[in-house]
Amino acid sequence: MKNNGNQNVILIIDDNKANIKLLINTLQQHGFETITALNGLMGIRRAKFVKPDLILLDIMMPGMDGFETCRRLKNDDATRDTPIIFLTAITDTVNKVKGLEMDAVDYITKPFHPTEVLARVNKHLTINSLRKQLETKNHQLETKITERKQAEEIIKQQNRFFNTVIESLASPFYVINVEDYTIEIANSAARKLGITDLNTCYALTHNHDAPCDSLKHPCPLTIIRQTKEPTVVEHVHYDKDDNPINIEVHGYPIFDDEGEIIQMIEYSIDVTERKRVERALQESEEMFRSIGSSAQDAIVLMDGHGNISYWNNAAEKIFGYTKAEVMGQHLHHLIAPAKYHEAFERGFDDFKKTGQGAAMGKLLELSAIRKDGSEFSVELSLSAVKLKEQWSAVGIIRDITERKQAEESLHKAYDELEMRVDELGTLNLIMQTLTTVAELDTALQIVAKIMVKLFNASQCGIALLNDDWTELIVTAEYTNGSQENNRPYQNLVGTRIPIVGDPSTTQAVEKGVSVVVPHPQTNPLTASMHDLMRTRNSQCLLIVPLLTRGKTIGTISIHTDKMGREFAMNEVKLAETIAGQIAGAIENARLFEAEKAANQELQRLNEELAWLAHVDGLTQLANRRYFDSYLNQEWQRLRREQGYLSLILLDIDHFKLYNDHYGHLAGDDCLKQVAQCLQQITHRPADLAARYGGEEFALILPHTKGHGAYQLAQQIKTKLSQLQIPHARSIVSPYVTCSMGIASTIPQDSFSVFELIDQTDQALYQAKEQGRNQFVGMVQTEGNQLHKLGLATQYPTEKLAKTN
Repeated sequence: MKNNGNQNVILIIDDNKANIKLLINTLQQHGFETITALNGLMGIRRAKFVKPDLILLDIMMPGMDGFETCRRLKNDDATRDTPIIFLTAITDTVNKVKGLEMDAVDYITKPFHPTEVLARVNKHLTINSLRKQLETKNHQLETKITERKQAEEIIKQQNRFFNTVIESLASPFYVINVEDYTIEIANSAARKLGITDLNTCYALTHNHDAPCDSLKHPCPLTIIRQTKEPTVVEHVHYDKDDNPINIEVHGYPIFDDEGEIIQMIEYSIDVTERKRVERALQESEEMFRSIGSSAQDAIVLMDGHGNISYWNNAAEKIFGYTKAEVMGQHLHHLIAPAKYHEAFERGFDDFKKTGQGAAMGKLLELSAIRKDGSEFSVELSLSAVKLKEQWSAVGIIRDITERKQAEESLHKAYDELEMRVDELGTLNLIMQTLTTVAELDTALQIVAKIMVKLFNASQCGIALLNDDWTELIVTAEYTNGSQENNRPYQNLVGTRIPIVGDPSTTQAVEKGVSVVVPHPQTNPLTASMHDLMRTRNSQCLLIVPLLTRGKTIGTISIHTDKMGREFAMNEVKLAETIAGQIAGAIENARLFEAEKAANQELQRLNEELAWLAHVDGLTQLANRRYFDSYLNQEWQRLRREQGYLSLILLDIDHFKLYNDHYGHLAGDDCLKQVAQCLQQITHRPADLAARYGGEEFALILPHTKGHGAYQLAQQIKTKLSQLQIPHARSIVSPYVTCSMGIASTIPQDSFSVFELIDQTDQALYQAKEQGRNQFVGMVQTEGNQLHKLGLATQYPTEKLAKTN
């Protein structure tokens, strides 16, 4: 592991200490951290442990040369990607090629030149850093591609639903790109008129090669760009023969996340006939004096007292009065409803004096009365004319009964469009709820509330089938107005409703079809269902199955308590669409829970596997891998805390002779007894006993000085002698004994964990050389260096205490 944040670590493997010193001085002066090894084997161990950023490797070394060291490093997953630069005095091209073929990145030729060393080191560190960055970015890119594919699939599903809705509209409906005027979406009603996608709107509707805002009529897209609000304009389209078509265009803007308009929804209604009638009225007004008698609209002249002085043929036809019947009669008393009389009297008083009034010059829509007493809608235009020094009023009256009927039909169509748009918004809200609310039960409760509002219902319940299809379990329910009229509503969430005895529910579940039940209180149901219908005052019930992959998993029930209220076919279809969304969400939630449970089990197995990977199978002590990891961890921790760390290496004396004499099974049993001895002696939580290898054991003792380690070694020696494990072949004792090496230090940057192990191993070697069945210790002195204090079993306690 690296010791200093982002500082690059360089491992130097060279048996020449002078070369090592020169390289350390050169690299450390320029901010590099260095680790050294005097031979290839030690270098491999330290490379695996430290994971350096770069390795400087000498070719000519005793024992394992640089080529073999390089080969082993490149064959190990832990060190394969670490760049290696060979250090050599060899100028032979064959050897250089050999090294490069073994994936070494470069050569540095002895004697070293500091500038060259730094240049080559910096170059290959930079290359290695760039390689790692590229690998990271590739991984990030793969993640983004996966996320994008998932998002695209969701968009496809939403588009399919949106297309279904707009195709159901009877009037032309299309979406225009505001940048290039291309039609991006067009429903079947629009396509019948020749409006198709991938064409510009002005080319299709105007036979024009430029946007229609250059023509002499208002362009809805231009208005929406300016106001960013929905608009309704009267527009002119042209058919393939360049004949004008008057269109009433309803435009709605679509915004992006930054609030900019990117598209416009256009809903168009043909008002050519209405415009023709309006133009005819205008023409009749202009020709009033010459052809009044032949006009199609009623033309009426009132004198200064409000009495009729002119009544044309159209007026006779519209109102049913002949000229003889109306001449001299007060106009408003004859054809105006009583609700207008007071306002007329006030306005006409001012008109008689000035020829002006609030109604003059305006086109008014009013009610009028025929001779037969029937009331109908008219359009009235008033103007003033001065005759014989008195003001008279000319009224042109048009029967707009048919137009009002057409407008009513138009309003109904517009209301239907608004309803469809509202339904689309509600469906999107339901989809958003099902995909964003974490808890499925909460999401279904919200959806039940939305559906009550959407269908103007009194209650909505969502129930799921049990495993054997005998009961429905209510998962979510919402009741509207549950506090009104003191209705004794009871929340049914969690209630189990039997299917047997309820033909409607059985049909919905078994056949997977929606069922409308009028007057459910009188239908053949179970007693419990009758009680439920009465408490809900249910007048009509809609049951919709929840289907996923052709299988029913539950139902949605929608109640209404309004007399005479029934569910129309379009409502049933809408409920089935929502049911499909809910069923999909439930299926996804169940799959998620199953995957979650599987992941938890996998995590448990991985944790168990990780534990087994840390334990020696024979002795149940920590294994060598965990020993290395734990020792490095405690070294780093105690380096920060400046606390003592002691290490004991233990080797069973003449264990090979023991195996040869007693057999390997007895040898395994001996190792187990020694391991139990170590476990009984190490009581502190931070202490670790491990099998180091073969008959070797190790003890890591954090926050333990040399004196404490000595006492523990003495306890081990005593405990082992008390076991009296026979060892007939031992030349030390008739019983199994051990030799131990001890080292204690405060971890420092200038002294590595490998050197602690090395010194402990040397102490163990000295104990064996001096006759075995003893321990030799080294403890920290001034300058934080390990120093041998004694090489005998009788370790002077006073000297240890003084030194530590």
